[in-house]
Amino acid sequence: MNSYAEVLGDSCDGDKKNYTEVIVEEGKNISKLLNDLIGLIKLEDNSVDLNSEKFDILELIKINLRKYRLDLDEKKVGVILDSKGMEEVWVTGDKFRLSQVVNNFLSNAVSYVENGGKIRVNIYKKQERVLVEVINSGPKISGNHIDYIWEPFYKVDESRNRKYGGTGLGLAISKGILEKHGSEHGVVNLEDGVKFWFEVKIRGEQQST
Repeated sequence: MNSYAEVLGDSCDGDKKNYTEVIVEEGKNISKLLNDLIGLIKLEDNSVDLNSEKFDILELIKINLRKYRLDLDEKKVGVILDSKGMEEVWVTGDKFRLSQVVNNFLSNAVSYVENGGKIRVNIYKKQERVLVEVINSGPKISGNHIDYIWEPFYKVDESRNRKYGGTGLGLAISKGILEKHGSEHGVVNLEDGVKFWFEVKIRGEQQST
């Protein structure tokens, strides 16, 4: 349907072109929602098989950060990536699925960080695992909302105004992916912002002593 609307939009001008652009955008939103719903259902009924491999999660984070360069520049947000001097951080897991988690956590951080604020990504070795923290300055998650934000379609309180749209399934999908990996994860209010974090198994030869 989107393809037909795009072709129609190319041949229109004025209000008609605006209408077709709205149809195309809404079609994309519906498609993303359906894809996210299918992904969540597969995670919940255990029909998703993990493709475990060794990969550099530091490089994965850098790649995902680059996706938000224009948004970060627009909001004049400073970004700190602290890997404790490590140039590579090898872990074991499903690279594609864990990239979804990283992207979701970064997307939330970019959405909620205030103009002129900061986003910090910390990577630590923790015994046989790597701990990844994504921290954004800005409003906290108030009240009891913090206990339910991993639920599908749960709406966070309006004090954390969100500029960028989403399906409301990102955190639920991230939770499912991390649980499939046996990874601890969570969210914490800080004095001047919010921290999302998760752990992933470290590559054998890099295990801490």
